[in-house]
Amino acid sequence: EVEEIFVHRQRRAAERAAAGREELAALRTPPAWAEPLFELRFSELPVADAAVSPLNETPFSLLDGALRINAHAHTHAFYRIPLHQRASGFVVKLRQGSDGGMSWGPGAMLRWPDGSFIRVGLRSDGLIQADIQGRQLLKPGHQTDAWVWLRARWRDRRGIVEFSTDGERYEQLWSFEHAGRFRLPEPELLVGKVPFNGAASDHVDAGARGVCEFAFIEVYAE
Repeated sequence: EVEEIFVHRQRRAAERAAAGREELAALRTPPAWAEPLFELRFSELPVADAAVSPLNETPFSLLDGALRINAHAHTHAFYRIPLHQRASGFVVKLRQGSDGGMSWGPGAMLRWPDGSFIRVGLRSDGLIQADIQGRQLLKPGHQTDAWVWLRARWRDRRGIVEFSTDGERYEQLWSFEHAGRFRLPEPELLVGKVPFNGAASDHVDAGARGVCEFAFIEVYAE
């Protein structure tokens, strides 16, 4: 009986490994996305719940079709938007600008009702940051005065985070496992100066004021 259990477990492990290789191979090709299930562009300020630090009076404004956030470096100022469909990824175009945030830098997050989350964003030290289920990933590669595109996408159990300087050619930064949690329905979108954990909280050192910008965010389903 023990031997049968062992053989069954080994067979399942081989099947899972093969499925994982298949998912990662599929994610290495460009996404075959149609129209986004949700998009946010900035001809006007979003009609949405805003989480704003008391230190950041009226942080949101518009300029040339972009959302500008004027806020202290290590404080929060972001929008929360409920989504009503299952998502398979998102793309955000943003610029660090003079914002001095790092773990409080500009970014976007999807968060599910069970607490699972993925966040991608920029830091004032030139690092690109991803926060996935509490794990923080960092990689150099962006100029703080340049627009960049960050893209996260996933399949049933695995996903990748990508980076682009033109919105056409993407470089894979990381792969990750989410154990099926990112396939749950009803995620919430957070966009702005979203902390690494998505909480409406500040660092003890607020830092100097600066400005970051967002051109758009698009959320996709398969």
